[in-house]
Amino acid sequence: MIETMIKPFIAPLKQTAALPKLAVKKAADACKTILTAKEVTKQSYVPIGNYYVQKKLIVIVALVLLALVYFIWIKPPAFVSRMFGFVPTFHEQTGTPLTYTGKAKVFDQAGWFKYEGELKDGVFQGPGKLYDPKGRLNRQGEFDKGQLASGEELGPDGTLLYRGGFAEGLYSGTGTLFHPNGKIRYQGEFQAGIPAGRGKAFDANGKVMYEGSFTGGLYAGDGTEYNSDGAVKYQGQFLAGKYNGAGKLLAESGSVLYEGGFTNGSYSGEGTEYFGTGSAKYKGAFMAGRYSGTGQAYYENGNPKYSGDFVAGVYSGNGEAFSENGQPLYKGRFAGGLYDGLGQLLGKDGKPTYLGFFRQGQPDYTAFLGMTGAKIEELLGKAPETIVVDTPDGTPELLMSYRNYRMAFTVKLSQSDPQTTYIAAVKLTDPDTIEALAASFEERYRKLVKDDPKQILLAKTSLSVSPDERDIYIADSYVYRFLYSPTHTLKELEVSGGQKAEKTKH
Repeated sequence: MIETMIKPFIAPLKQTAALPKLAVKKAADACKTILTAKEVTKQSYVPIGNYYVQKKLIVIVALVLLALVYFIWIKPPAFVSRMFGFVPTFHEQTGTPLTYTGKAKVFDQAGWFKYEGELKDGVFQGPGKLYDPKGRLNRQGEFDKGQLASGEELGPDGTLLYRGGFAEGLYSGTGTLFHPNGKIRYQGEFQAGIPAGRGKAFDANGKVMYEGSFTGGLYAGDGTEYNSDGAVKYQGQFLAGKYNGAGKLLAESGSVLYEGGFTNGSYSGEGTEYFGTGSAKYKGAFMAGRYSGTGQAYYENGNPKYSGDFVAGVYSGNGEAFSENGQPLYKGRFAGGLYDGLGQLLGKDGKPTYLGFFRQGQPDYTAFLGMTGAKIEELLGKAPETIVVDTPDGTPELLMSYRNYRMAFTVKLSQSDPQTTYIAAVKLTDPDTIEALAASFEERYRKLVKDDPKQILLAKTSLSVSPDERDIYIADSYVYRFLYSPTHTLKELEVSGGQKAEKTKH
């Protein structure tokens, strides 16, 4: 007992002055001799001034003082530390668990300052602070069973990174993340250290960017995205941080730009796109952000512009085109946004003015050439008028006239099979159509000749066969004969097969 009391005071002296162990033993033996002496003699006292004090009393007082110093300053019990506000220090050691209860400082096995706060049976419990290996405050708050349950995490420079719940060392439950400038970055629910559940995301200026559900730190589920000015930008479904599912995209003014399906951030599935005025621009199917499938396009005044099939954002397939006042213009096949294939032009009364083939937006009269008369009647119906025409070589020709379309077809017998007929020429009599085609050919011809006087893509010749005049163009192996009246008014166009294009003097 005496040795135990003395050693803590002798130990520092041994380290500094290198006192031999014998001195410690002799001091302990001397105290033991005094305390165990049975006879009281003059040598048992020490004169102090006018008084004699028994040596045993001096030793007892000294031992009591040593005990007080030991239990108050060197290794105080928990209740003593709490009574005097002392904070004991402990070092973690392998195989030697801490058992202390109360406020303490804990160093790890490498000697780094690790923790300051409350312990219960050697485990972090209650308010406390965790430090990194460089001694910087890392986390602080309420601990439970050795783990931080709620509190704050700080960066190396002391800036606040997070405040809220923790579980197994990770952000969990309700919490708040902060930007380096101290503004809130995220506020809401966490799972396994990342935003998950309901929450809000903020920009560095503290303005809300998003409010809704999160999964794995990304927008997922129902949510609302905001512009930098705080106006709603998008409302609807998210997946992996992108618009996915049903949603609504809005302009800064608040008007709806699009409402419908999304996939990976782009319009997809059924949806409606709007003009800035709020009227519908397109209703139908989308794919990868473009019109694709069946849909309807509209003018800004609300009238239909096109109804039918789309591919990659352009008219393609079967469809109908309309004028801005809602008048039907065309019904048939499209390709690349243009009339292409079998279709019909429609007049103001809604009746067809032309029924046939188109190529790159224009009627393709050459597509009739080579067809049988039966095929023509299958497409256009039975000819209202047929005329047999004698030819100079004595071979009769049949003229099938469709006045409602202002077209006529010259039908000849096949030389290889006299039982088969074929269309040898197409005649047009609609003045507007002929004028437009003549102007188009002339413009194209002049441009080609200007660029290359020797070009052979389009040839032209002009003939005067009393009483009429003719302009003849040869292009793509076809012959286009424009017939003028004596007053130089176009009255007929005949399209037939011909030689390869070659330049003809005129």
